[in-house]
Amino acid sequence: MRIQKIKSIGIIGGGTAGYLSALAIKTYFPNVKVTLIESDQLPIIGVGEATTPPLVDFLHRILGFDLQEFYSEVQPTLKHGTRFDWGFEAPYCFNYPFEPHETYLAKELFNDPKESSLQSLLMNYDKSFLYEQNGIIMPITSIFKKGNYAYHLENRNFVSYLKKKAISRGILQIIDTIQNVQTDSEKGSIKCLNFQGGNIASFDFYIDCTGFVSMLLEKSLKVSFVDYSSSLFTNTAITATIPNGKNIKPYTTAMTMNHGWLWNTPLRDNTHIGYVHSNQFASEEEIIQELKIKNPEATDFKLVRFRSGRHEFALKYNVLAIGNSFGFVEPLESSGIHMIVSSLKVFAEIFKDQNFTPSNYDRYNFVINDKWDQLRWFLALHFKFNNRLDTPFWRENREYVNYSGYENLINLMKEVGPLRQAKHMRNIDIRKQIQNSLIKFSGLDTFMVAQGILPNARNSAFINERAKNHKAKVHIWNELSKKAIPHKEALEIISKDASVLGNHP
Repeated sequence: MRIQKIKSIGIIGGGTAGYLSALAIKTYFPNVKVTLIESDQLPIIGVGEATTPPLVDFLHRILGFDLQEFYSEVQPTLKHGTRFDWGFEAPYCFNYPFEPHETYLAKELFNDPKESSLQSLLMNYDKSFLYEQNGIIMPITSIFKKGNYAYHLENRNFVSYLKKKAISRGILQIIDTIQNVQTDSEKGSIKCLNFQGGNIASFDFYIDCTGFVSMLLEKSLKVSFVDYSSSLFTNTAITATIPNGKNIKPYTTAMTMNHGWLWNTPLRDNTHIGYVHSNQFASEEEIIQELKIKNPEATDFKLVRFRSGRHEFALKYNVLAIGNSFGFVEPLESSGIHMIVSSLKVFAEIFKDQNFTPSNYDRYNFVINDKWDQLRWFLALHFKFNNRLDTPFWRENREYVNYSGYENLINLMKEVGPLRQAKHMRNIDIRKQIQNSLIKFSGLDTFMVAQGILPNARNSAFINERAKNHKAKVHIWNELSKKAIPHKEALEIISKDASVLGNHP
């Protein structure tokens, strides 16, 4: 099927995926009529969302959201990266900061992978990227100006804000429930939508943001599902809320648990947690019991089931699937919104001239599929090499997790690591392999080194070349971290006057 110039797009489903898609399409294709359809029978789920730096860039540079308005209305907290209670026995932990970092050097020079970058040390001190110099509050350039930070978001606040911005930008809304979807018997494409209220709507193009239901891509177009469960064993999450005592951490935490792991997303007034696990290893009652032992004040328990994988295509006929309607891995590494933003950017890049040729369809589907497959292999490393606990769940992971897509990188690390060396970073084959990955060379080093995957022989040349400079930097980073403004105080400052940040890059 060859699509001509698109004049109208119907976005099916609200929530984060729906409203980000609507705003993106209106921004990238301003002459296209955009209509968002959502049901009033599906309430917004109030959970804490941990994000990655591309969202910050997307919101403030591409969509042009004002920093002051965003901080005042959405009330985000800042995120430097993720703290992993992972790898070896407690109290061992490591940081995965967003900025480039030197985990191998930190491990060899200090026997502590957290001594890897300024941002990692800010995480250690629970500090923000703001500091005061000569009475002037300003951001640390290497973090703010280079976009090496992200947000923790309360989902209700975020979606409400996106909805307000969508309406203000001329995006139309239909509040109704779709009863059935009609397809064109000859072309195979979506023909129209029939609503419970009796109305019918038709568009040139549709974006499926219906979550795990995948109403258009899977249910109507019958696109098959590619299962990731041989690499990712988890399939259930139980979420809850705990008080934070106003001690707001500037990072997400991922804690190893008996049957999986626990996320900890700090918000302004409380902290949202979620125990991600496989229901093949523990019952709902056992999971809640373990949760309560770790967090006696936990309340508002909710159960979410998911399947790990993606569909064969994200783009077929006149349908594009965004977010969970196309794929979902599992909550580790905050990839949900990251993949929404990434998919929308790729769509805008490939189809900026509305050239809907078969080759461009193939190109889009190849890039998106590779992004999801890269995410699969990256997450598999987390589970395959985590030796913190000796329980049936973790023994099964260490024994059977399929990480074949990154096995060559593990071997490369052992033979001639670390990967963050110029010869590897210039290697065309390696660059091509991970070009669509959300993680790059320093991140790969982190999850190998921090879990005990080291070069077979100490890379003395690499260490000696960088040791003096890195030690000097660590001293400076520690001093700056001590002077940096605490996270909670920084949030109050920014919410009152975001001009302290300057203009977003």
